[in-house]
Amino acid sequence: KKYNFIVRVNGEEINIDDRDYFNKLEFIWLVGKEENIYKDKFKNIKHIKHLNGEVKIDSLDCNMTGWIGTVELPSQLNEEGTNNNKISILTRGKVAQEDLLETYTEGGIYADYMIGEIKADFLDIDEDDDIATSSRQKINEDDARFIAVKEKVYNHLKQIQNVWTELRNQEATKKILTQFPAVREWYNELSIKSYQEQARKLFKTIDKLHFDSGNIEEKRTLIKQSVLAFEQLKIRDNLDKIDKINSKNEIELVAVFSQLNQIEAMLYYDIAHGRIKVIQELKEKIQNNELEKVIQKHIFDNLWLLNPSWERATKATNYMEKTVNQAFETITKNFSSEEKKARIDIGYRTAGGKHIIIELKRPKPSYKIDPFTLAGQVDKYYRALEKCLKATADNKNPYIEVICIIGKHSLTGTHNREAFDSQLTRFNGRVYPYEQLIEEAYESYSEYLKNEEKVGKLKELLDKI
Repeated sequence: KKYNFIVRVNGEEINIDDRDYFNKLEFIWLVGKEENIYKDKFKNIKHIKHLNGEVKIDSLDCNMTGWIGTVELPSQLNEEGTNNNKISILTRGKVAQEDLLETYTEGGIYADYMIGEIKADFLDIDEDDDIATSSRQKINEDDARFIAVKEKVYNHLKQIQNVWTELRNQEATKKILTQFPAVREWYNELSIKSYQEQARKLFKTIDKLHFDSGNIEEKRTLIKQSVLAFEQLKIRDNLDKIDKINSKNEIELVAVFSQLNQIEAMLYYDIAHGRIKVIQELKEKIQNNELEKVIQKHIFDNLWLLNPSWERATKATNYMEKTVNQAFETITKNFSSEEKKARIDIGYRTAGGKHIIIELKRPKPSYKIDPFTLAGQVDKYYRALEKCLKATADNKNPYIEVICIIGKHSLTGTHNREAFDSQLTRFNGRVYPYEQLIEEAYESYSEYLKNEEKVGKLKELLDKI
């Protein structure tokens, strides 16, 4: 109307309100100081910011006005076969350049969501050369005036790009946290700032997918899968993978592996609970100095107490076990009465390519255990096992390790731990106090239980969602 140009269809005037894309804009950047006539037309804007419209052309200070906006979905810019993913240049109420956006080699995803109109009346001044091409829909792109406008708008696009992704993440986060209170609680408990940032990226991926407004269950299911996927990637310290998730299928794929790992974690959680009970029971037996055979059963049947890597320590073949036991029995028959009193039992196991001799002493002995006597006993066991292995196996240089489990009461004075270990070194041996055995085993599995409390919390969260 400013230029007295009106179009009517069937007698009805076409005006700005007919531009349907105004209602679809999500973020808007107003260009120039002049009050923008479109400002009140943007009904659903979640972010609005002003950009400088000053353009320097030779010695002249020019001013352009208008707006650049982005929509929620690229599909909103396509209407009945017409693509509105453009930034148009207008001069004196008419189109001078239908699409400035196509003149940039702009590869950012944000550009697919963009639409805008820039008014630059200074491009059409009677005293200057005609800047329009013969088509009247484009400008001579070699003209200094056009180059100046193009550079100015490009700078604005870079400013928009720098904030657009985070704006999208924030809006997606608001939407999901409002719709799912349990997710809001989970998100607020993410203690590390970078975790929340990665969660917002995941929410953005979910938000850009189409969901039937009448069927919230599909979105709810994907939210659950996303939380599972996030927690699994967090455990693996691999949250950067979220940047590569772009579709529902990719979220579901990570979630499937996450669920399998959760099942495995729950099973191991039960195992850890059982082992804590074994450790506590052993602790009570040792404190009460109970029957030797009770302690022996705990140790020999649960070698993970000595080393978590000995999860599946075995007796090797029956033949080998029988041969070794016979050799040990022959040795102990020749022990003095004091030596026989000093020992509970001896066992042989294999684990991870090792051959292990385990000698148990009483936790609270009524006799003294000295490093030299113990080393003498170990020497006999070591040579007997070595002889058996060389005779019955292809390995002519077997690796044998010796562990002597004793009570802390035996490690006093000059007979301290270092003195024992120094005598046992030549047998790849060491002493291991019962008290340390219990403390380390308990710490190892109780720490796992503490960490795996998160499994229960995660299940509770998913149920809430």
